[in-house]
Amino acid sequence: MNLDHMTIAVRRRTIAELYDLALLVLRRHLLALTVLAVAGALPWVLLDAWLLEGVPDVWLAWYWLLLLAIAQAPLATAALTAYLGEAMFNPQPSMRRAVSTAARHWSLLLQIGAMYGVLAWLPVLLFLAPPHAVAVAVLENQRGRAAWTRAHSLRVAWATAWPSHLMLAIGVLAATLVMLVGTLDALEHLLTAARAMPDWLEVLPRLDPAHSVLPIVAFFLTLAYLAVVHFLAYLDLRTDREGWDVDLALRRVAERLEETP
Repeated sequence: MNLDHMTIAVRRRTIAELYDLALLVLRRHLLALTVLAVAGALPWVLLDAWLLEGVPDVWLAWYWLLLLAIAQAPLATAALTAYLGEAMFNPQPSMRRAVSTAARHWSLLLQIGAMYGVLAWLPVLLFLAPPHAVAVAVLENQRGRAAWTRAHSLRVAWATAWPSHLMLAIGVLAATLVMLVGTLDALEHLLTAARAMPDWLEVLPRLDPAHSVLPIVAFFLTLAYLAVVHFLAYLDLRTDREGWDVDLALRRVAERLEETP
């Protein structure tokens, strides 16, 4: 851990700054994060598309998509979180090490996903779930009861921030879905030389997870972006609650003193 070459400054940030910084982090590590996000999400996207095929009601299909995707999110985004943890202190992080780190904690990630999935049956109960459980498991190398205790302690400190994050997450999902549907419609318009863009009634089937893969893709793209936000929020929470910026500064001074002859 190179404390003199940290790629993200550890300091308190507002919620808006966290979402803005997440875009900067995505741009800086676009290729690696895209590969890890696609690799983590693709199996679940294919599975969910198969499971949701033929669900008769659009709202029921969205409910099942919510339940499935939230349960799958810890496993889908763990490697991405591990990569960000290494990238913070290492200018040349390794995707292979990130995948290996996530794989070592697969059993705990499976437990976290199962807990999220059970709570998602009644979505309001998700507010009881520790949102930084994946970061605790992957970045702090916590296991078993210690991991759950640590994650729940962070959940208590997170309580005042979740309403704002929820509204922003819904906005990100809506924007991502609109972007995907709009891009597909524009491509079809260009390729078929249509005289007019399709009206909203023709677009509605593409918003149904039982008949289109676009909502599923949009959901997992949103989860990947929120994984970056949650990583930054985890740093912010530790800084606010534990004075992590002071701890790192003292470690930095100690390392320099040890190197002084």
